[in-house]
Amino acid sequence: MCAAARFIMVVPLVIVLCAGLVAAAPDKHAREDSLNNYMDLVMDNLQVLMLENGLDPVMLPNTSTGFSDTVLGVVWHGEAKLYDGWLRGLASIHRSDNAELKKISEVGFGHPGRLATRRLKGHYACLAKFMGPGTTGDVLFVFLAQSFYFEALLDNPTCN
Repeated sequence: MCAAARFIMVVPLVIVLCAGLVAAAPDKHAREDSLNNYMDLVMDNLQVLMLENGLDPVMLPNTSTGFSDTVLGVVWHGEAKLYDGWLRGLASIHRSDNAELKKISEVGFGHPGRLATRRLKGHYACLAKFMGPGTTGDVLFVFLAQSFYFEALLDNPTCN
């Protein structure tokens, strides 16, 4: 690609970025609103990405545990398994608090904040055995709302 074509592609991006910075610069509230809007757009895109890539619902890993012990010459044994698990609702991820951009050192910036999901639902089929005979069942769970702390750091010299 020639230098002129690259320049033509980069100029609109630089203009949009500069316009965003100028619009966000006058006061603290304008900067917070601008960052909040940007984080909302990122979360919207993340939701679509999760749905398009089959991450909602997501399959949960199968797991099992067992024991065997001999007591007074008798072997006692049992096992428990969880299988066919799934979790739905991860694509409801959203920003639940104001986004901030903080200077954490002379060379880095950080973005602390809170993210949340709404109404996560999940399921596991289960099996429990003791001394041979066993039973099966289902475990259903619902988390109505949850929030978690999120922090992203940027090291300016290396852009990592």
